[in-house]
Amino acid sequence: MDNKVFATPMSASDQPGAIGAKKAGLGLGYFSIALGLAEVAAPGRLARLLGVENDTAKKTIFAFGLRELLAGVALLRGPAVSTNVWNRVIGDMIDAGVLGLAARSSTRKRSLALAGGVVAGAFVADVLTARALDRETGRTFPRLKRNEDPLVEPEFTPEPHDFAAA
Repeated sequence: MDNKVFATPMSASDQPGAIGAKKAGLGLGYFSIALGLAEVAAPGRLARLLGVENDTAKKTIFAFGLRELLAGVALLRGPAVSTNVWNRVIGDMIDAGVLGLAARSSTRKRSLALAGGVVAGAFVADVLTARALDRETGRTFPRLKRNEDPLVEPEFTPEPHDFAAA
């Protein structure tokens, strides 16, 4: 009988220098909660900072804060579920579009540009994390067992391999 050693590819979290996709997902969850709390607690102050002081801007910032809180809770419950991170990517694109619309009427263009830079940075972090999670699980939408919570990380069971046939 041959004693062959089968190497397994390193996951993103096993690579030297990598913080790990699951830890990144958890960090994004905390970031979402912090940002959401700021947007819900002070939409008027944020609107003033961005130079768009009107009721529509304040209501939009408040609604975006609620969205961030929901995204954060989902990520804290399932930091390794890539669909939770892909939801943030969609939110980033919405944020960028709304900031672009706000640029037409903003009286504080530099603050708005800084906010756009933050959104761009979050977008990059979100896409990289979501793709790393997709690589680790092998799929964007993990299979759920009946009665499983879609927001919580599913148990990962590797596919059985017949090494004798190799």
